[in-house]
Amino acid sequence: MAHSAIHFSIGMIAGSIATFPVVVTAWRANTKLAKKISRWLIISYAAGIYAITPSLLSWIGLSEKFCQGWWMNIFLLHPLINKLETTGRLIPATIAVFLCFVIPYLMILAALFKQHKKPRNTQKTRNFL
Repeated sequence: MAHSAIHFSIGMIAGSIATFPVVVTAWRANTKLAKKISRWLIISYAAGIYAITPSLLSWIGLSEKFCQGWWMNIFLLHPLINKLETTGRLIPATIAVFLCFVIPYLMILAALFKQHKKPRNTQKTRNFL
């Protein structure tokens, strides 16, 4: 059985990939980024939690047979990933989870730096991102 970190990282990566183009488009268009980045983060974390739902169901007491059934593949292929050989994959999964937290943090810092470098409009000083 695969560790929850593997499932969580797969979910976060899937959520990030699905919503990151919106952030890139807003970045290039030089528009406000706060809502786009927050939506990107929320969807990414939600997809990570969604991916570990069968593990959570098993943890609260549902039978292992139910939680590993083919129907649980709707949770980002959870049973299929569990059937794959996962020996030694915990460290890459942990690194992936770490990067899924660090990359958005760096993105927020870059957005703040970009906003700070913009020429200030004296009439709209309250619009931060």
